[in-house]
Amino acid sequence: VQMVITAPSGAAKTYAIAVSRNGSSNVKLSFTITPASTLTTVTGPASYNYTTSVSPETGSIIITPKAADPAAVVRVAGNIIAYGASAPITLLPGVTAVQMEIIAPSGFSRTYAIAVSRNGSSNTKLSFKLTPSSKLTTAAGPANYNYITSVAPETGSITITPKSTDPAAVVRIKDDIVANGTPSAPITLSIGANVISMNITAVNGTVKTYELMVNRPAMLVVSRASNVSTLPEGNKESRAVVEPGNKWAGLDAHKKEVAVHQALSPNGDGVNDILTIDGLSTYPVNNLSVINAKGALIYQTTAYGTKGNVFDGHSSNGTLQQPGTYYFILEYKEGSTSKRKTGYIIVKY
Repeated sequence: VQMVITAPSGAAKTYAIAVSRNGSSNVKLSFTITPASTLTTVTGPASYNYTTSVSPETGSIIITPKAADPAAVVRVAGNIIAYGASAPITLLPGVTAVQMEIIAPSGFSRTYAIAVSRNGSSNTKLSFKLTPSSKLTTAAGPANYNYITSVAPETGSITITPKSTDPAAVVRIKDDIVANGTPSAPITLSIGANVISMNITAVNGTVKTYELMVNRPAMLVVSRASNVSTLPEGNKESRAVVEPGNKWAGLDAHKKEVAVHQALSPNGDGVNDILTIDGLSTYPVNNLSVINAKGALIYQTTAYGTKGNVFDGHSSNGTLQQPGTYYFILEYKEGSTSKRKTGYIIVKY
């Protein structure tokens, strides 16, 4: 099929479309396995190769394929599946290789190979909830899954209730085994950052790790004054004190959104040499904490950004930190309201 488009100026473009009557080449295919098991992508001779594990007592599986093009032909273990599920596929004592193929009307094909082991399920799917409830934010970190969250200053402990898809999997929270669907023992929270490690071990030994950083902020108390200052009381409370006669010092009508830049590259080139926090000058009563991936507090300061008081990749004791991911906790006051931001920064040199 030929097409030509001609502009008013006389310039022309031509298009040629070759249409074949040999059928669709759509070989998109999805499938489910019963009983459910987790597939792991591997290399192999087929177009798509997977491994999975089921419990030793599972004698057969059923595969239900679904082709994007209903005119395509799907074979599972050599048998054409016109619609619905395959017949039960018997599993050998060790590893059973299951072959699948989809052939489009055009003759274009894709092959699938699944190696099914009977050494126990590899299912490591896990969800969990916190009590008291708090919002989780995904972050970078050393575990397979890393999250950060914050609780109220008065929250002294939390419990975690895990829920694994496979009830035979073993869940550990802070090295203690916790039964599926059962709350953990109360986990005490210190002021500042608390790192909680979890993992789930599937029946076949597959392990996935989780790391949760819980921030319990210090109490911030504000009263009226003429000058704003920070008065630390141990490590539990900071006060912004304002002498009578003034409004809320430093909290004017020209408020800016506080935003923490994630990039930090203190290499002396003048770009991202320090941790930049936009809008923080409006809120002189503030506290910044920086925590490394292992959960250790490496930098903490008040009145960030004043008098050269900045984070440039060195800890509070002057030690240059390694490149990598670090978490931050920023607390500040907006009027009588306590504000808190958490997140992560990437340090590169």
